[in-house]
Amino acid sequence: MAESPRPDVPNGVYTGNESLLQTGHEEAIRLGAVTITIPVFNAMPYLPEAVFSVLQQTCESFKILVINDGSTDGSAEFLDSIRDPRVTIIHQPNSGLGTTLNRLVHLCDTKYFARMDADDLCDPRRLEFQLEYLEAHPEVVMLGTQISFTASGKTVQAGPAPLDHDGIRRRLLDGKAGVCHPTIVFRTAIARAIGGYRISGAGEDIDFCLRMCEQGRVANLPQVLYSYRITRSSLGISQRPVLERGYKFAIRCAMLRSQSLPEPTFEDFARQWEQRSRYRRFFERVDALAESHYRRGILSSAEGRYSARAVHFALAALLRPKAVVNRVRRILHHEGGIQ
Repeated sequence: MAESPRPDVPNGVYTGNESLLQTGHEEAIRLGAVTITIPVFNAMPYLPEAVFSVLQQTCESFKILVINDGSTDGSAEFLDSIRDPRVTIIHQPNSGLGTTLNRLVHLCDTKYFARMDADDLCDPRRLEFQLEYLEAHPEVVMLGTQISFTASGKTVQAGPAPLDHDGIRRRLLDGKAGVCHPTIVFRTAIARAIGGYRISGAGEDIDFCLRMCEQGRVANLPQVLYSYRITRSSLGISQRPVLERGYKFAIRCAMLRSQSLPEPTFEDFARQWEQRSRYRRFFERVDALAESHYRRGILSSAEGRYSARAVHFALAALLRPKAVVNRVRRILHHEGGIQ
């Protein structure tokens, strides 16, 4: 990622550009206070680049905990070739992302737990900036960052995520990414107190993030410190109904908790979900197609195919006008070209 000037952190608590490492937080940050966790399932050929980006962190002391969730593509062999004392590798039969994340939460023995996907990239300053902010803001239980998209070897600017707690929670309750899940660093003890991840499949992120929102303040840094990879294999829509089911369950439970009402079990909710009307299923399909065209537009932008980008963004906007138009407008507003 390209170097950029460091802006002030959100909420006005820390307003200077000097490093907090020099203002009383150095000891806490240096004592191995964070474990960056990477769940891996068939992440080649991108896994080596992802791991290397973590190893290059400017934070002086951190651990890397990787669980290989039954990969069959050479990921296990690459992981076993790593010779770095900071890295711990665990192999397990394929168990799914939610189960793997819960195992990572259980095994983490540091104050902070950092997420990372196995095909994405971290800015070298990511952990340093996030730990500085969390040490200076004890009321914040979970912290994300802004992201860019990586596609076809190029970087495309993403639209901004909200910085403040209320904006993040509002977007999560709307079924959108108020915080980009693989960018988060959270307080390990809080995650354990809420029982970790409750959904074993797609949609685990919004449920977890909404429950963390209820334990304290959440925030996003204004800096782009994470690059989210989009590939042609991630453009499909076959998993969208499963993802939508997880999101709706998370939102329903959050609304019931806010009214002090009992939550349904995931199994009960899933049975009700299967009985939804054809009308509702049709609009879910439309939403899935809109999301697919939106991602294809990002990929086309990275590949320099601007006519194709315009077509995909137009189709996405036609299918889901308000949401997609706002997302595309944010991307184009912040786009300074392709890096």
